[in-house]
Amino acid sequence: MMNRVQRFLIRQLRAADQWYQNGLVEAQRQADPRYHHNTIGKNVRMFHEVVLEGDNILHDDTWLTGKVTFGRYSTLGFRSVLYGGTIIVGRYCQFGWYVEVHAIDHVTQYVTTYQNRQLFDGRMKQLAPAETVTIGHDVWIGDRAIVLPSVNIGTGAIIGAGAVVTKDVPEYGIVVGSPARLIKKRFDDRVIEALLKWQWWHLSPTELAQHEAIFRVDLQQQPEVFLEYVANLPIVLP
Repeated sequence: MMNRVQRFLIRQLRAADQWYQNGLVEAQRQADPRYHHNTIGKNVRMFHEVVLEGDNILHDDTWLTGKVTFGRYSTLGFRSVLYGGTIIVGRYCQFGWYVEVHAIDHVTQYVTTYQNRQLFDGRMKQLAPAETVTIGHDVWIGDRAIVLPSVNIGTGAIIGAGAVVTKDVPEYGIVVGSPARLIKKRFDDRVIEALLKWQWWHLSPTELAQHEAIFRVDLQQQPEVFLEYVANLPIVLP
């Protein structure tokens, strides 16, 4: 049995190791410019090809791998995964907790779907095609939703909690279920056309502050108020 001195020494060694690991992680964060203009939580795994456009929030235990571009002001919820392939996310998107976006799938036309390193040192993974997932601006993805390869999600769409998205989602569409199905669009076609023409997500925070009042208008109940307002606005070019 260990005596008190041995237990004390073990605790000290563990504390020293933790201090070293924390220092190493902090040094890596300081050396990575992505940590300077974004809010990034603990235990975030972010591969070198990942691009953060700025003012992003990545919550604890998130994982981004592949050719990922994460649009300005977008946020990624706790333990969410973006697994590329190529994943392009627009501005002002919000991902809930445990969301998964996959731009790589298992192959099914070969002897096995297994592609871990325990078989042929993982070389079966080379057969899996890298695909693309595109997510527009101002998209809300609910908790535990899953987006599968080669899907395009239009600007303004809402993905319900737990949905499994297997095909494209139209702009300002709302989808739910597994597989996800379109239940309605958020607004009528005139409002959607005006929103897409305005492209408010490309405005600076200072410019957006001038339009705060129109953001508080119910576009389902008062579409004419919005349409009249944006009719007099200049088109925003990205």
